[in-house]
Amino acid sequence: PGSSAGELFRQACLQEREPDRVGDALGRARVRMPRYNEEEKKQRTSAIQSALEKATDVPLRIVRCSLGLLEYTNGLVKIANPNLVTDVGVAGLLANAALKGAMLNVEINLNCIQSKEVVNTVKEEIEKTLVRAEKLIYDIMKKVKDIMHK
Repeated sequence: PGSSAGELFRQACLQEREPDRVGDALGRARVRMPRYNEEEKKQRTSAIQSALEKATDVPLRIVRCSLGLLEYTNGLVKIANPNLVTDVGVAGLLANAALKGAMLNVEINLNCIQSKEVVNTVKEEIEKTLVRAEKLIYDIMKKVKDIMHK
């Protein structure tokens, strides 16, 4: 079961990369839009804001996927071979690192998004996710160490 969950996570993350590349290209194109009069400036600003919101979606989905992997890893500790339990701990640490790295990407995008509603909604989600992730990684590492020191 462990390898199939890992493969699902890998596939999910690989699928997320392409929209990010497309979003980057669209964002660059929107920055180059003309801005000679007020109407063009408004259209450009609107297009850039839309690109920023879309660019936030990809790392946010990776945050969610990483949290799911932490949840899975937490359950895996209970059934893991005691001689291999450190591998489960490493998997938890890596999932936590992926989650926090993706959160950084979300947060940098939020700094540029003008919609307070979007910013507040996403911030609330990542704050709750971070609290949950910190509890999970603590639990995972505690269980791993308990098994190691039996």
